[in-house]
Amino acid sequence: MQNMANMDARKLPMDDVFPLYQLCRELMALYEQYAPSHGAHFSLESWFRPYVLKYIDVLDSTITDWVTSAIAQDTFEEVSVGAGHSSSASDLFQFFYEPLSWVKGLNWPDEYQRAVFISKLAKVFCRAVDLYAQYIESMYIACLPSTVTTTARTEVMTLTERFSFALRSESAEKKAAEFTFTPRMCVLMNNIEAVRQRLDELYRNMEVDELAEILHEHMPEQVVDPNDPKMFEIVFIGAERLRPMDSNEASDPFIVMSHEDREVFRTKTVYANLNPRWNETYNVTLTKEIKYLIIVNDEDKVHKNRLCAWQHLYIDPMDYEDYMPHDVWLDLAQIGRLQLRITMKGEREDLQFYFGRTFRSLKRKESDLSGTIVDAMLPAVQACLNERVLFQNFRSKSILSFFNASSTSAKVTQVSDEECDKALYPLFDYLEAALPVLYDYLSTDNMTMVITRLWKEMLNTIETLLMPPLSTTCSTRTPLTEVETHVVFKVVEFIKLYLNGGDAGDGFPLKILETSKYRDFVTLHLIYDQSAEELMRDYTNLIKAAAQPRLGRQQSNGPGQTPGGGGRYQPVKKDMYKPNPESMLRVLRMRQSPEVEDFLEKAIDTQSKAREARAQTKREQMAYQRKVMLGQA
Repeated sequence: MQNMANMDARKLPMDDVFPLYQLCRELMALYEQYAPSHGAHFSLESWFRPYVLKYIDVLDSTITDWVTSAIAQDTFEEVSVGAGHSSSASDLFQFFYEPLSWVKGLNWPDEYQRAVFISKLAKVFCRAVDLYAQYIESMYIACLPSTVTTTARTEVMTLTERFSFALRSESAEKKAAEFTFTPRMCVLMNNIEAVRQRLDELYRNMEVDELAEILHEHMPEQVVDPNDPKMFEIVFIGAERLRPMDSNEASDPFIVMSHEDREVFRTKTVYANLNPRWNETYNVTLTKEIKYLIIVNDEDKVHKNRLCAWQHLYIDPMDYEDYMPHDVWLDLAQIGRLQLRITMKGEREDLQFYFGRTFRSLKRKESDLSGTIVDAMLPAVQACLNERVLFQNFRSKSILSFFNASSTSAKVTQVSDEECDKALYPLFDYLEAALPVLYDYLSTDNMTMVITRLWKEMLNTIETLLMPPLSTTCSTRTPLTEVETHVVFKVVEFIKLYLNGGDAGDGFPLKILETSKYRDFVTLHLIYDQSAEELMRDYTNLIKAAAQPRLGRQQSNGPGQTPGGGGRYQPVKKDMYKPNPESMLRVLRMRQSPEVEDFLEKAIDTQSKAREARAQTKREQMAYQRKVMLGQA
């Protein structure tokens, strides 16, 4: 037995070793039954324990075979009507339950050693699930149009190429509109969800919480040397609502990150975009807290690059000791915010850790894949919601209403439902072609995730028709005409009605559609025609009211929500919504005057300093909590 314990794991006669173990267990039971006063002078477990560990090592070396085998046999069609997922999502876990049943069937007498075996199995299973998810994600991305998978290619374009790219944009939009989602893509996305649900079932079946307690009782506490080097991965995902730096109310942003006046990382440039996506990674080894300076520049091919935004990024290894990816939203100075994903590489010898990390990874992949669906639809949707499409049938009406306007009448120009519906024909035609496949094959949770994100992007697109992006200077844009304004607000209600299922209301429920973004949008009609003086006054009052301390803190369920999350959804009347302060400043940009520009600069600077003060307070609180935990306070 001792000689075989030192053999190569793959050459061990496993088919003989473990039947031998069961026979020895039976002999030991007979010995204890008939000679209870004479204890055994050897440990049976010490003989066979190395073989169990080697068996698990062999399993670990074959997880790629498990995953590829499950995928190779899969046609990626629903296993049954309405199931959503395909066979590989189930087959993968069938591989898991066989070794799990085998280890449990050993009836290992030492509970700590048994917990160690199952903990190592859990690590193997979670690695297999991670690998499976990577394969599925790769297959899914391969199905997407090139306009989605190569979005960042424009950063290396020359000026000539960019001009050519602009000329081809209309045909690119047409190609995007022609792209149709397939049932296979939906099944792939559902497989991620199905695997996550089965991982939760496996967690309960393995009795992870009970085993974790046994491990914690027997294992010494892991001591981490704070001076040990830690590898970090910083992913620059993207930014939102950046400051427009060009005359066309856009920017060509790229990021430069530096430490102690030395540049350590630079992203590529994303052209003509205030909401850029980079998805670029920087790896660094840290031993202590570090402060980076992050600068978002606007690239200028002719003149000097201009500063668009900046902020400091603080990374303390103690904040990332869970070894989980942290999605960080970094408020930039004055305007915009940056999305990062920061991970300290490593792992803990913790059964719950393996499951938690894999579970969160799957949730993140579901979210990312739903985002790619929206990214694939967005060019076509935006092409159907631009000025040319929405307003082409109302330009003449706007001109006529100007000449027919009476100096003594404030008559509101009426826009018929039929005219608005006609303006939305291109959008509805596209949605009718794209959504049925998604609706029929995506799971309810995944479809809800897609619609929620798509609806938000639609509102963002329509919002840009009403007002310019936020900036400290006045805009050359003028407000929409009375007719165009009515069209915009009616269009939003028509799209909401469409997604809700029309008169039947059997589509997506209002509690999903009447989001905070929607509520912010509908309040624009309250402020859109206000004068500069009224906007500045109302903004000041709104900021003062928000800063007032409350006498008592109450649990807020938000408009239309019921306590406890249950009960029937009750929509809130639109006149109860309050305008968004940022929207007020964006509308104010269209009231050109020196006083307005001075107000914009002061208001944005004040809010930026307030956000930075809150961030600094949070950092100080976290530092104090760490000192308390270390007994240094």
